[in-house]
Formats: sequence, structure tokens, C-alpha cells
Amino acid sequence: MSRKRAKRKRPSWRAGTPPAGRTYYSIGEVASMYDVEEHVLRYWEEVTPLAPERSPSSDARMYTQSDLALIQQLKYLIQECGYAPALASALLKNNDVETDLKVRDQLTQVKGQIEEMLHLIEEMKGEQ
Repeated sequence: MSRKRAKRKRPSWRAGTPPAGRTYYSIGEVASMYDVEEHVLRYWEEVTPLAPERSPSSDARMYTQSDLALIQQLKYLIQECGYAPALASALLKNNDVETDLKVRDQLTQVKGQIEEMLHLIEEMKGEQ
């Protein structure tokens, strides 16, 4: 008789969007939010300015909203742009990465609109 594996409960928020009204997030929650492994977050702590607070009672990492903003920027620079973590840290100190993130979000929206228009055009061609 085989056992069914219990499904891992997925967070109720979409990737990259923390639930409202929270002050601190665990490393597991943050890893789920940003679709990165926990060991990656620990590594980023060693080589970037990421330094979450620690719980006084358990020494567990407690990520704040500012940590989440930094993680979003690091993920963009390291995983999407391909920069080494040390270079990403330097860019964060010297450039306005937040502007790049806003531009990227706008481009993603425009891309979605273009894809939607192309889909409508294909449907119209099929009706003729």
C-alpha cells in the first residue's frame, strides 16, 4: 500500500508580494514569496548588505519590509541580470536600482498588452 505525499501548503500571497499588515517574515516565507531557496538568502546575507534582524529568543531570521525590498532588487540584479552578488552590492550602493525595477514592471505590463493584442489579431484572422 502506497502513501500519498502531503502537499506542501502554498502561501496565500503571490510571488514577490508580502501579505498586508505583517512586520516580520520568516526565511521560509520570504523564500516562497520570491521563489528562491533558503540557502540562497543565507548566502546573500554573507556577500551583500542583506542583514535581517534576529529573534532574541530563537535567533531566527526576521525579515522586514526594507529587507524584502532589498531582496527584490538583489534577485533582479543577480538572477535576472546575471550580475555576481558582489557586483550587485556595488550597484545597489552606487545606482538607483529601484528605477530599473519600475521600468521592468512597466515593460512587463506593455509586453502583456502586446501579447493580448496579438492573440486578438489571431482570433480575428481565424474568423475570416
